[in-house]
Amino acid sequence: MKKILCFLLVLSVLASLCGAACADLTVRRVNPPEEKEEADLSDLKLNREAEIEDFGLLTLTDFQFRDKFYLWEKGMKDTSVNRSGTEADYAVLYADIVNTAPKARTYAAECTVSVMFDGKYEYEGWFFQSEKSGGDGYGMDESDRYDIDPLYAGHFIFGCTLPNYVVQSEKPLAMTVSIDGVEFTCNIRK
Repeated sequence: MKKILCFLLVLSVLASLCGAACADLTVRRVNPPEEKEEADLSDLKLNREAEIEDFGLLTLTDFQFRDKFYLWEKGMKDTSVNRSGTEADYAVLYADIVNTAPKARTYAAECTVSVMFDGKYEYEGWFFQSEKSGGDGYGMDESDRYDIDPLYAGHFIFGCTLPNYVVQSEKPLAMTVSIDGVEFTCNIRK
C-alpha cells in the first residue's frame, strides 16, 4: 500500500510540474504558410501572378519597344511583318491568362488598350491573341482566336505605336488594358 501511495504521490508531483511547464509553452510553426500578396491591378508588375476572381490568373510576361511586329492572318502561308517606321516604335506588352473557370472561355471579346505619356498624352493601342508566350510570339487575326480550356494559358499581346520622343524619354509611361471587364495598368516608367 505504501508503494501505491508513493507512486501516486510521485505521479501527482510530476503532473503538477508538467502543468506548470506547459503553461508557458508556446507552439510555433516551423514553416508558416505563405500569404499570397494581393495583386495591385493599378500597378501590375512583370512576372507577378495576379489571381482575379471570375477571370483567371494573369501574368505579364514581357515588355519591349520593338520596330517590327509579326502578324498571322487567315489564309497566309507565313507571318507578315509590320514595321513601325522611322518616326515611331511599338510598345508591346505580353501576357498569359490561365483560365480558372470550369469550362472553356474566349478572352478579349471586349478589349481596349491605351498608353498614357507624362500624364498628358494618351495613345490608343491594339491587341492580339498569340500562339505562344513572350516576345517571340506573333499576333493572330481576330478570326483565328480560339477558346482557352480550363487551366490552360492563353497568350496575349497588347501594344501601341508611340513616337520616338515618347520611347526615348524618361518621363512616366503607363499602359492600361481593359479586357472583358478587368482593367489593369503596367507602369512602364514612373
